Amino acid sequence: MFGACIVPIFPRLFLLHGPSGSGKSSLIKCAMRLVHQDARCSVDPTRMSGFRLNSMAGKLVNAMTDIELTKPIEDSIVKMIEDRIPITIERKNRDDVLSTIPPIHMFGANGIPATKDLTSGAMLRRWSFLHLAAMNKSEEPDHDFANWAFDQNPDAVVLWAFGGAIRLLKNKGRYTEFA
Repeated sequence: MFGACIVPIFPRLFLLHGPSGSGKSSLIKCAMRLVHQDARCSVDPTRMSGFRLNSMAGKLVNAMTDIELTKPIEDSIVKMIEDRIPITIERKNRDDVLSTIPPIHMFGANGIPATKDLTSGAMLRRWSFLHLAAMNKSEEPDHDFANWAFDQNPDAVVLWAFGGAIRLLKNKGRYTEFA
């Protein structure tokens, strides 16, 4: 996932799921430090339609630390991400624009959202699901932990991400499959 942030050429959706306080947001926030703010956006996968797509035009990474679980995700939008085909994006009071949407998406949630297509297995083929277990904490949560951790040794985070990018390139864009 970190490697994909610095080499966003192989489309993938990542869902980090688990109980509150398991580090989902911290991992996503830390990964987002690898992406320039002009190249990222933040759109919930259940809301990827209409005018909301405007903020995604030309971006490389989309990330949300807490997505809605009560609405299903449209499989057609997930397929468009994978295909990297430009789509028409509606804009208020302006001409529509033809653009791709980000190839890399990282989401955090307490569970796994539903999808409207329950038969094709499309979601399982296009997503990487990472379950994070609860952590035992002896103190109050540090909501800026991701930035603190990154700032302790940014070179190490970048080198780790490069390791993932190199592995992804060697595998010709095939992501690690999880059991």
